[in-house]
Amino acid sequence: MKTSTKIITAAFIIAVAALYVIIYVIPGVSDALTPTEVIGYGNLRIGDDEECYIARSEQLYTAGSGGNVNYYIEDGVKVRKGANVLDVGGAVYTAGSNGVVSYYYDGCEGIFSPDTMRSLTPEQIAGVGMAPRNAVTGYASPGAVLFKITDNSKWYVISWIEPGLISKYQVGKAVTIEFPDGESVDARVEDIIDNGESWLTIMSTTMYYSGFAKERRIDARIITSDCSGIMIPNASITSKDGMPGVYVKQKNGDYAFTPIKVIASDGENSIAEESFFYDADGKRVSTVGVYDEILRDPDVPETQTAPEDETPDEEAGADGPAPADEQLAETAAE
Repeated sequence: MKTSTKIITAAFIIAVAALYVIIYVIPGVSDALTPTEVIGYGNLRIGDDEECYIARSEQLYTAGSGGNVNYYIEDGVKVRKGANVLDVGGAVYTAGSNGVVSYYYDGCEGIFSPDTMRSLTPEQIAGVGMAPRNAVTGYASPGAVLFKITDNSKWYVISWIEPGLISKYQVGKAVTIEFPDGESVDARVEDIIDNGESWLTIMSTTMYYSGFAKERRIDARIITSDCSGIMIPNASITSKDGMPGVYVKQKNGDYAFTPIKVIASDGENSIAEESFFYDADGKRVSTVGVYDEILRDPDVPETQTAPEDETPDEEAGADGPAPADEQLAETAAE
């Protein structure tokens, strides 16, 4: 009885193992051995995680004398010039300009302003305390900060971008800034300044962000490219006569080099134009489409030759055409 049970248990384990191999291992191995891939639509959001700082035009209001404080306007509310914000011991304080009321300050109002931000360096702000302090205490001593009015019509996000990433930024380029709390704003690169080891990148926006008047230093993701098109693995992209492209399977089983125009690339995949594009001379060029079958590895084996109307690149040798990694960044930038 015991021997029979052991045999049944062993058989069950073997069956489960075999089933696992059939379901999970074999398809993976088969896919890895398949020399081609069918391409389709995809989306790439390319961005950088950066330490950012908010610069804005803001005016602090301080108490002329001490007393109990009565607040008329809540934090974050937009007011017009002349609006009554609060009173201290009966003395009313009004907004001197249009803007958003904020009861938070950090002492950096004169450092991160539109007038001073272009001259900033990382060394200047190293060690500077930027934590927001709440001015709402119910009682104000003479000279104490009461509130501030922040101009929300245009404000700035600045960051020092390392040289290896700065090619993704150009003055006038549209970007999206994603904040840790899930909010985001559309912005535009307004200026790029060489700081030696990094580039001071200034982005401006007119959009609303709940923390724009309170926060100063903030970790954010800057989206420099968000586009859709034909998704192609970078490993499948090669070049011929200086033109990036892929090898597409033809009806007769051969593979023809097909030029592509890369819109964006994240290092692993690229988004390319579909059906056709125009080259630098304005010539219409046919390109890849949805459901095209392309070689995973553009180093074409001898059994997968180009069609008769394609002349092999003799200089490529046995290793096939040269990789197109350098062309990807250049083409995407265009």
